[in-house]
Amino acid sequence: MGKARKVSPGKYKHFKGQVYIVIGVASHTEGDYKMVVYYSENKPEELYCRPLEMFLEKVLVKDIYVPRFEKC
Repeated sequence: MGKARKVSPGKYKHFKGQVYIVIGVASHTEGDYKMVVYYSENKPEELYCRPLEMFLEKVLVKDIYVPRFEKC
């Protein structure tokens, strides 16, 4: 089995360059889903959420897999 994958609060850089602040990880009320809750450094009034697995996955950029979000 792989190691547990966690996200801690703090600053993360998206692979496209934007910086986001992670508030924490929330549990979906209707199932066993974990969602990362975060906001843009430029728009703190707008909250976003993304499934934990998607937040942690790697994406293909110019033939290289890079983290979608990387902790600053």
